[in-house]
Amino acid sequence: METRGKVKFLPMGSILDRYLAHGFLRAFIVSLICIASLYLVVDFFDRISTFVDNGASLGTIIRYFFYKAPVSISRVIGFATLFSALFCLGMLARTQEIIAMRSSGISVQRIAFPLLIFGFLICLFSFFWNEALVPIFTHQAQTIFKTEVKNKQQQSLFGTADIWIRGEGSFINVNTDDLKLLAREAEEFTFFDLQKQISDMKSKGIDATSYEVDIQSKVAFPLISPLMILIAVPFALRRQMSGGMAMSFGVAMIIGFGYWVLSAFCISLGHNGALPPWTAAWVPNAIFALIGLFFFTAET
Repeated sequence: METRGKVKFLPMGSILDRYLAHGFLRAFIVSLICIASLYLVVDFFDRISTFVDNGASLGTIIRYFFYKAPVSISRVIGFATLFSALFCLGMLARTQEIIAMRSSGISVQRIAFPLLIFGFLICLFSFFWNEALVPIFTHQAQTIFKTEVKNKQQQSLFGTADIWIRGEGSFINVNTDDLKLLAREAEEFTFFDLQKQISDMKSKGIDATSYEVDIQSKVAFPLISPLMILIAVPFALRRQMSGGMAMSFGVAMIIGFGYWVLSAFCISLGHNGALPPWTAAWVPNAIFALIGLFFFTAET
């Protein structure tokens, strides 16, 4: 296993792997709770005037944010992953533990390997979280906001069950279920619901470009977690990152905000038809993957 004080081969599941995984997981749980809570607080102050103007009860507000919690967690999970990796490795660098590992012959890539494994596990968790909880809870939150806060009763948009539009040599049928679905946000759909919705819209001649972008995003967005770790590792192990939490949080803010801006810009272009759906959803991931791989492989 060791030759002249150098580690020749470090098997998976070693004490070092467990030590790194434990430190990262602890930081991740705390980060996710804190950042998701902060996100909900910001959302609350953003909507407080609406709650007050419409006389929403305290119970309604609490129920609304309870059902909003899963989508809030989904939106910040990549940021929490990034901060956790920066903080975990930054603290190890500050206490000289990284130097001890490197002097034993362990490469940066091998040190980061258990964190990357966690990144992919978080990616899988995010996808199933978005499929199992987010659509149901988001739909309920929207229902509470529209019916109990805005005081708009759910009702059919038209008095008839179907709408028939005369076309050139044909008739187009649009039913009220189609119209209600069009009013729903993408986060209220599962992946398979979106597939069905896109198919139904295309069969009726309705433009489904926006939902085609959203369905690609449902697959692309969870991959932000391993990408953030890939980018965090080389930054965390540089000398200037030994400052601890403040520096880690600052770098996490810059990187996370950069990804968010790029992603929002590309998704907007995709919704407007300026970019193909696949390109709009995957370009941010591709750019950050190339940046991460460049810096990650450059570390020796």
